Order: sequence, then structure tokens, then C-alpha cells
Amino acid sequence: MSEEYHYGFVAKNSLRSGLTCAPQAIVDFKFSLATQERIGELLEKNRERQLTAEESAELDDYERLNRFVCKFKLRVKELRTTA
Repeated sequence: MSEEYHYGFVAKNSLRSGLTCAPQAIVDFKFSLATQERIGELLEKNRERQLTAEESAELDDYERLNRFVCKFKLRVKELRTTA
């Protein structure tokens, strides 16, 4: 199954099953300041081509997580407008 299916499935079932936080809280979600600073550090090291293998994997994980969060937020917004 595609990633899009999974994002939609998670969003739809979270809203239907009485999500423990309001949909607006999902839409408003931001990474903590510490996480944002860490991502900034990793991006800077990446631009300078100084990432270790572990840091590269960490940056990849943050990128995947950010894609998921963005798609999840969009799906929640879509579901809210059609509900």
C-alpha cells in the first residue's frame, strides 16, 4: 500500500476514534525548539559536507518524519473540510 493510503488511514481513523487531541492541535503541531535547532545543525553540517554516517541517518529520519507530519496535517485539514 502507498504512503498516501497510510496517511489517510491514520488521519481518518484518528478523527473517528476520538483522537485524544483536537484536530487543530495536529494542524498546529511544530517540532520543539530543541528539535528545530538540531535539524538546523544537521542541515548546516550537511551543506558543509561534514555529516557523519550517524548524523546523515538522523537527518534522513527527520526528513521522513517531517514528510509524514506534513501529509498527516494536510489529510486532517481535508477531513475537517469534508466533515
